[in-house]
Amino acid sequence: MARDPMVAGLAVTMALLVLVGRAQSAQEPTITNGGFERPYHDVGVDNRPLTHITGRIADGWRDNSAWAQVFVEYDEGRVDAHGGRSCQRITCRKIATGAVQLTQSALTLQEGVAYRAKVFARTPDGLPLRVQIRHPGPPYATYAERRFVPGPQWTPCQLTFTSPISGPALFMLIPGDLGTIYLDDASMEPADAEAGPPKEGNLLVTGRIVGGLANGWAPSEGPLDAFQYVPPSAQDPDPHVVIDGSRGSRLSLYSPPVVVNCGRTHTLSMDMKSDPPGAKVWVTVRDARGDRTGPGGVVIRPGADWGRHTLSGELPFVQADAFAVRINVLEPARVYVRNVQLVEGDGPVNFQPAVPVEVAVVPRAPNGLVFDGKSAALTVYGAGAIPEAARLKLTVHDLYGRVTRLPERLLSPGNSLEFTVEVQPAAERPLGMYRIEAEVLDAAGRSISNVGQGLVARVARP
Repeated sequence: MARDPMVAGLAVTMALLVLVGRAQSAQEPTITNGGFERPYHDVGVDNRPLTHITGRIADGWRDNSAWAQVFVEYDEGRVDAHGGRSCQRITCRKIATGAVQLTQSALTLQEGVAYRAKVFARTPDGLPLRVQIRHPGPPYATYAERRFVPGPQWTPCQLTFTSPISGPALFMLIPGDLGTIYLDDASMEPADAEAGPPKEGNLLVTGRIVGGLANGWAPSEGPLDAFQYVPPSAQDPDPHVVIDGSRGSRLSLYSPPVVVNCGRTHTLSMDMKSDPPGAKVWVTVRDARGDRTGPGGVVIRPGADWGRHTLSGELPFVQADAFAVRINVLEPARVYVRNVQLVEGDGPVNFQPAVPVEVAVVPRAPNGLVFDGKSAALTVYGAGAIPEAARLKLTVHDLYGRVTRLPERLLSPGNSLEFTVEVQPAAERPLGMYRIEAEVLDAAGRSISNVGQGLVARVARP
């Protein structure tokens, strides 16, 4: 990707390290008898009262539950198969420890290739089903997994993932409760990127990082005060966060997870500087639920002045289609970060906020805890283009479903806001959790911000 000539600082463009959707170069893994057709073979493990496995399983498939404390019956289903004449019936009568697992011999996967694992399932008993791809031996690493709840009609259960390894893997079908489930037409094949419209604009709604550790931005470790929020000022009109790398080993700041179109190129960009200049900072985009990374991470060495840095590449298929940005300070330096942006495609890399105004609600008390009889103080921060006659909408939500509307506040036009809100104890049921929401409305009452949220808990005195 060419560097935008208007963007200052280093621009790093990564090669596409995950070859998502390259079906033409992938060796297709072969599912044997995915239609669960005849012949069937007998299976039997009788170690009662711990384990009892009996019945018939379609050739090409085998039970992998003898290690568990389960009672399970397999049989051929001859009525209402999804395709062909037969389907596999599994009846789980006891699951004390472990799991009921139906699998094939190991398939061969290629690292960086996207695959689509699929099976059709139906159950009269509401059984959940896990489709799992895992290593065939110790340490039994799970490469991909998704849980489904099929209905009484045939339901497609599809898992698309990018293989993290080149080597063998098991295709596992795992009923998750007692009852009967029917399986048919299992398949595994290389997958292309899903068709569909691109996601527009900055996917990080809170890319200004208003409030610092707020709105889903979170540290990995280290003291919370190692992450300092700096609101807009006359000298620097953009809010930013300072990460003090001297306060802990390899401090990391994570963005809130965002849902993306997996298998497509995405571009991450942000402003950074460091004191002293040249400190090592590791930046990547990570699977929000696991350890998978998107575009290969890059070490950036920010200078003494603000500079924009970029990273581009394809995001692999993962379980929730959700990724988070990770900013990892590797040296004892103060690193400044602002205007973080993740977009689908090769750009733009110049910062374009997702909303005109970004707001955050930050409890003043440590961990948001206050004692019975005390008010809860919260600071509302905001940054962006605040127009004339804009106002702040404030609501309090409690555990019992009550929603209390606080008086709206008229805002002064400008690029920032900051003030304190006091939430008084309720007359009835004053103890419990409270969620305070803040939203900026324009003169016509239209929302022009995200909904900032802060949590407080009022507890009895010890």
